[in-house]
Amino acid sequence: MKKIKNEKRSVVFSALSVILSFALLAGGTLAWFSDTETGSNLINTGNLDVELNHIGSNGVEKVEANTDLFLNVDGNEIVWEPGAVATETFVVENAGTLDLAYDFNLNTQESGVDTADGKSYLGDYLKVAFVPATVAEDGTVTPASITREGIADLDFVSLSEVESRTGTLQENQSEAYTVVVYWQPVSNDVDNIFNLNNDRSGSYQLELGIELNATQQTGEKDSIDDGYDAKAVDEFITGGVGTDEGENADPFA
Repeated sequence: MKKIKNEKRSVVFSALSVILSFALLAGGTLAWFSDTETGSNLINTGNLDVELNHIGSNGVEKVEANTDLFLNVDGNEIVWEPGAVATETFVVENAGTLDLAYDFNLNTQESGVDTADGKSYLGDYLKVAFVPATVAEDGTVTPASITREGIADLDFVSLSEVESRTGTLQENQSEAYTVVVYWQPVSNDVDNIFNLNNDRSGSYQLELGIELNATQQTGEKDSIDDGYDAKAVDEFITGGVGTDEGENADPFA
């Protein structure tokens, strides 16, 4: 009887051992093939960033609100009179990551001079020409070559009627213009009316403003198409320079 009981116990223990072994094996198998992976993605938004630069004494420099523009070859302010010519080379740069379209504008503010025929404005006599400058692959900017003899060949329009320059730029692209402002002589009677203010006490003043506007373009592609940014964001930069007429204005001297 004892022998039978012992054998039964042995069978039971053996069965339990087998079951336990399978349980351990199953648990071990789950542990061997269990794994956890984590991941993350950093989302960087694109930015619209247009810069207006010019060729200064130290090369390409950023145009600020107080930047002196249209200086003579010695870096001094030009004293304006009929026949005076001033040049400035501007660089429009896409410093952001979004494609953009830009408008580069010149605008004026002046009070005008009272004459027998009504108001007369200096902006009607100042002529402006935009001459493309060269931007090399390394960013080097070469201004357009402007000479006194070549002035007559430029495509001038009146400052009061000048149209903006427009273009599109991708990331890191730049375009440059040499802007020529020329006080084209007309006649002594017309030219001399701007020598004095209306009260005959001093020189006449015209403010020449510089403005650069940029609008986001639909150039970059998301995972579907390139039309996701159809509603654009605007950015603008302004600057300016005042002009006083006077004597001996010749940037080529």
